[in-house]
Amino acid sequence: MAKDNQTESEELIEVFKKLEPRLNKVYVGATLKNAIVMQNNRYIRLLYQDFSAYQLPVEFLIRDNFHEVIWRRMKGEKSIVHHHWLQFDNNYSLKPLAKVFLGLFIFRMLGGTIVWTLHNKLPHDNPYPQTNTRVRKWFAKISTHLHVHCTQAREEMSQFLKVSQNKFFVVKHPNYPVTTQSQEESWTKIRQRYADHFDNEVWHQPGTTYLMFGQIKPYKGIAEVVDLFLAHSESNKRLLVVGRIKDEAYVDKVRDKVSDAANVILIPQFIADEDTPLFYGISEYVIFNYTSILTSGGAIEALNYRKKIIAPRKGCLTDLVGENIIHFDTLSELKNILFS
Repeated sequence: MAKDNQTESEELIEVFKKLEPRLNKVYVGATLKNAIVMQNNRYIRLLYQDFSAYQLPVEFLIRDNFHEVIWRRMKGEKSIVHHHWLQFDNNYSLKPLAKVFLGLFIFRMLGGTIVWTLHNKLPHDNPYPQTNTRVRKWFAKISTHLHVHCTQAREEMSQFLKVSQNKFFVVKHPNYPVTTQSQEESWTKIRQRYADHFDNEVWHQPGTTYLMFGQIKPYKGIAEVVDLFLAHSESNKRLLVVGRIKDEAYVDKVRDKVSDAANVILIPQFIADEDTPLFYGISEYVIFNYTSILTSGGAIEALNYRKKIIAPRKGCLTDLVGENIIHFDTLSELKNILFS
């Protein structure tokens, strides 16, 4: 349990020092993600933001320098390896995965502490579910501790991975620092910067704006939400789908649906950080329709913007409570929430 005014980063430091009392370094890794990508990830930056203030160095791992971690451990360094995203993509990932597993196995045999943060149950882009399931169960066994962001995730992943709940600890997802803007100011800037998308008169009349923001992928259930809005085009409720393309075929599917729609706008592109507050600023609600989810950074961000969120009762979303949280279990329930 976090103390008052304690950041999630400080809480993680406290946990790590209990796991390794003489801790003097933390190594951060993620299978098939290089150190530069890791350091530029917003979640990662927030999670380790306080470590330097506590004189606790953080070093980002790449596959080729794991032998150095083992060598330093043999020389007496007291360190923790903190691993994040884990995924088997194809046969080309077998060799790098094997190197990581071998390095971690040796590190563990030398008495090292391995913490694995579970961001999702299985990879969202997962053509090999059985292999990824086996890989994750093995990784859970070799890890000394498993980090999740909520109690619901601990219960769910304990059953899925077949490991005791005693192996888990909970440190919540960090909050994102945000800069809010008024709705009027946001609309003015949006209409200037994205004029081509907002030329329909529907978007210049009073109404309620719902937002789906972030990478456009099938597991987010965007197409199904689009269908709901298309079936209620006569209402004064409109949907805005904004985010970077991660699946061309899926984006084409959504684009075909909304090509003649007045009440749904699709903006499939990277959104600069300075424009992100504008899309939240013009929206009253943010919708999440994940087919599967464990932890949602998007929901945390929406709440940080003080938006009402509509989300499925899945994973850590289940643990979210408050006047800004509206849960649903089925698409029919979501329809009733939106249009009843």
